[in-house]
Amino acid sequence: MMHFTGFKSKAALKEAVKVRKVLFVAHRVETSMFGDEFKEGVRRSYAVCMDHPKRTKFANITVGEDGYIEKVA
Repeated sequence: MMHFTGFKSKAALKEAVKVRKVLFVAHRVETSMFGDEFKEGVRRSYAVCMDHPKRTKFANITVGEDGYIEKVA
């Protein structure tokens, strides 16, 4: 699970994605010891933690081939 920075809540992120394009790579922090989870040029979903170190806010984010967030669940 990656850390995701720059937004106080999932609701704030959802609103930002509605209004403008949000570039995923600008806000992610890789945490896997097995290498990068993010793969460029591939449409994929990621589970992210939005408030490290508390770990109380999570989201599922779908990132398009262009690297921009398409959906927040």
